[in-house]
Amino acid sequence: MQIQTEKILDLLRCTEPCSSYEGLLQARWNRIPRNVPLRLRDGGTLVVLFRGNWNVESGPDFKNARLEINGKTLDGDVEVHRFESDWARHAHSANPDYAHVILHVVEISDRGEEGLPVYQLPPEEQFADLPPPLLSRLGSCAAKFDRMEDEEIREMFIAAGVERMHHRSEVILHDMIKNGVPRAFQTRLFDAYGFKHNRQAFGLLLETLWRNYPESVIAASFESLLWGESGLLPVDHSGRLPEDAAENAKQLWERWWHLRKDSGCKIEWRRNGGRPWNTPERRLAGLCLFLRKFGMNPLPRWLDSLREAPSAPVFCRRLLDELILKDAFWDWHTTFCAAKLKHPAAVSGMEKALEIAVDVIMPTLRAYCLLKRDVRMGNRVDAAFRNLPGTQKNRIFLTALDRWFSEPGKMAKMFSDAASRQGVLHLYSNFCSSISCDCRVCLIHQTMSSKC
Repeated sequence: MQIQTEKILDLLRCTEPCSSYEGLLQARWNRIPRNVPLRLRDGGTLVVLFRGNWNVESGPDFKNARLEINGKTLDGDVEVHRFESDWARHAHSANPDYAHVILHVVEISDRGEEGLPVYQLPPEEQFADLPPPLLSRLGSCAAKFDRMEDEEIREMFIAAGVERMHHRSEVILHDMIKNGVPRAFQTRLFDAYGFKHNRQAFGLLLETLWRNYPESVIAASFESLLWGESGLLPVDHSGRLPEDAAENAKQLWERWWHLRKDSGCKIEWRRNGGRPWNTPERRLAGLCLFLRKFGMNPLPRWLDSLREAPSAPVFCRRLLDELILKDAFWDWHTTFCAAKLKHPAAVSGMEKALEIAVDVIMPTLRAYCLLKRDVRMGNRVDAAFRNLPGTQKNRIFLTALDRWFSEPGKMAKMFSDAASRQGVLHLYSNFCSSISCDCRVCLIHQTMSSKC
C-alpha cells in the first residue's frame, strides 16, 4: 500500500507542539534562497545572507545567521515554529538561550506579540516560484580546495582534527589540576552520556553525588545512587513492571533507601526530539554498565593498554570492542515499564563507543599524559586518535562539505576517519560559523589566497 505524503504531513501537524513537523519547517527555511529580496510579515524587507547553522542541540533552531532586515545587517539566531504564537507558548522570552534571536520564522501567522521580525514561510508548492540565489552555495575557499591534491586536503583536515582534540585536552588538564583526575574524567563521561538533550541533567546528577556522598560510598554504590538521585527509579515496582525488571528495580530501591540523603533539587529530564532508544533510562543504564566495567577512573589502565599494544590500530580495535556494552534487560527495553522491543539494540553500540572514544577517552588520556609529563605516550595517544574510524556524519559536517567542495559526496567518503571528520567540525565552527560564513573576513580564505 502506498503511503501518501500529504497524509503524513497531516499526521505530523496534528500534534502540538510537534518536533517532527517543526523539523520539516526547519528544512524548508534551510532552502530559502540567499541574497534575494524577501518580504517580512509586516511588509518590511528581508535578505538572507546566511541562514545560520542548523542547531541540533537545545536553543534556537539556527545559530549565527546573518540577515539584512529593513536594510540593516544583523547577526544572530533564527527560531522556527508552526505558529507565531508558539514563541509565547514555549516561554522563549524568559529563556536567555533565545536572547540573540533576530528573526522568527513561522508557517502560520496568528499575530504573536514577541516584538521580533516575522517571516512567514511560503507553502511547499511555491518554492519553485522563488528566485534563485544570486550567489553560489560554495564559499570562496572552494576554488582553492579544487586545486589541491586529495591527500593534501586529507592531511590538512586530519591536522585540524588533532588540534581540536588537543584543545579539549588542555581544558581537561586544567580541570585535572583543579579537581583531580577522577572528577575531570567523570565530568566528560557524564556529559557524553547526556547526549544532546540531557547534558545538563547528567551534569546535575554528578554534582549531586559529589555534594552528598563520600567518594568511597560513590565507588561502592554508584548504581543505586545514580538511579535513586536521578528520580528515574520506579517507586512502585510491584505489579506493573515486567518480570525481568521488577527484581532489579526492587534491589536498587532497597539499597538506595538506606543510602539516600534529604530530598534535593529535582532533575528535569527531556524526552522530546530524540530516538526512542535514547531515553534517559537507557542512557543512565549505559553509564552504569560503563562504570561497572571500567570503574571511576580507568585512565591509568587504558594508558597501560596503549603502552603494551603492538600498534595504535590494535589498541583502537581493542578499545572499541570493550566499549560496546550490552544488558539482558536494557537491550530490549527503553524504560522500566516499557513493553519489550521487537528487536534488541545494544545499550552502547559501536556508534556510542566511537563517540566516547573520540570525545572523552582520547582527550582525557592526552591530558593525563600532559599531567604526567609523558611526551612519548602523548604522541601515542595522537597516533591512536588518527586510527579511530569515522563517527556519524552530522548536519554540521555535511553543511561544511557542501560549502567547501564542488563534490561533497566524494569528500564525505574520503573523510572516513574520526580525525578528518573532527577537523571538518573544527574548521567550520572556528571560521565559517563564527563569522556567519562571510568569506570576505575569513582567515582561512585569506591565508589560502596569499599562498596561491
